[in-house]
Amino acid sequence: MRSIRWAAYAAVVACMIAGCSSSDPAPAQTGTQSSAPKADSKPASLTAEQVSDELAKAIPSFKTFRVYTEADDPNKLMGRPGGYTSKTAFYDSRISKDAAVGARDDAIIRGGSVEVFESAELAIKRYEYVKAIAESSSLFTEYDYVSGTALVRVSKELTPTQAREYEAALKEITG
Repeated sequence: MRSIRWAAYAAVVACMIAGCSSSDPAPAQTGTQSSAPKADSKPASLTAEQVSDELAKAIPSFKTFRVYTEADDPNKLMGRPGGYTSKTAFYDSRISKDAAVGARDDAIIRGGSVEVFESAELAIKRYEYVKAIAESSSLFTEYDYVSGTALVRVSKELTPTQAREYEAALKEITG
């Protein structure tokens, strides 16, 4: 019975990974707990790694796990038309290890990710794409925040109050 349950869980996780790893050239982010973002025309001034460094200063439970390159980007969007210019994955120590059993090391459920785009319009487009996926099933629910050219995707395992720390910090970082 346990092996059937684990197999079902593995299948759900595989579907989640496949759903969020689309090769759509300009997908948008899923945000279940944020208001519709507004575009501005400022160019990206910070990379995802720099945004992550600033988030780590503001949120003690934040830890950058991976800084992606074009070679290891799981979504194959980095540097491509409509894609992000940089991306990181992070952990949040407030999330139980049991919550992410069977998930990839860099899965959103373990903490989240930061994606930075060439323009705010592209960040919003990705936000909308991810939001559409999240709305299709509660399995894909996450908190998503866009400010300027940055999109921060945060694990649903955090409470709404904890997740709003990311929203506030992102607004502070990106002005």
